[in-house]
Amino acid sequence: MIPANQCIVCGTRRIERTEGGIAPFLADRCRIDPATVRIQRVWCPLCDLLFFDQRLDEEEVHRLYSGYRDETYVRERCRFEPGYAERHGQCVDIQNEVQQNRVADLKADFAAQGIPLGRVLDFGGGDGWLTRNAFPHGDVVVFDLADGAAVPPRESFDLVVCAHVLEHASFPLPFMAEVMAYMKPGGLLYLEVPGPGRRPPGTPVFEYMGPVMHEHVSFFSARAVFRLLRRCGLRPVWTFTAREVTKVFARALEDKLRPGCLPPPIRGARGTDSRGAPPG
Repeated sequence: MIPANQCIVCGTRRIERTEGGIAPFLADRCRIDPATVRIQRVWCPLCDLLFFDQRLDEEEVHRLYSGYRDETYVRERCRFEPGYAERHGQCVDIQNEVQQNRVADLKADFAAQGIPLGRVLDFGGGDGWLTRNAFPHGDVVVFDLADGAAVPPRESFDLVVCAHVLEHASFPLPFMAEVMAYMKPGGLLYLEVPGPGRRPPGTPVFEYMGPVMHEHVSFFSARAVFRLLRRCGLRPVWTFTAREVTKVFARALEDKLRPGCLPPPIRGARGTDSRGAPPG
């Protein structure tokens, strides 16, 4: 694991901590000994970002996402989390109301932009059920590192969709640089992350973050998302925030992430983040 002693978005060391832990399934699959690693929950008051201060390294990421959600994965996880198979089935059932609403919302949100569809890259989208159902007649390419797919050509997509992937990334800034590399100049990014998009005033900060580290290693408020986009040279052109989700369409102010926008390197960082981008 790689320790993060600063905010993984803005780089400040003015962060608040409280005790955390690691989920037994994650520890087992990634071969992490909980007795040797102290994990804390961290809040950055500048970004309003919540994250765990120990980040998965390259080998741990590979172990976690190799065969992600296949039969072996589900069986192993059920040993630690009875009932997971049922929850997993609901997630992959594209006919249920929640998933159908996600498809309809993405289709409507994109239509509101008033631009041609063009080529679409679904970055980290599993089998591509979301984009292929939202854009059934579009030129959709799905790139998910979990299945070992061929790397698509860079700077060749009019729209890059990254839905419910960012929260898995160990290092958000270099992850976003990787995502942006596939956008055509002037292309559009659609980013979607689970809540808390809005937090009522006075709500305890750590209430929105479970005590143990699992697949979601960061928790983005709307403010954290916008701060990340600005640091990456992205300008939001449409946003939606609610308690459960934050959704953004954004355009790049420059073709690529400016090297100077990255925070100082995290000591000891090596390899790739939790969806494959090299840490800064």
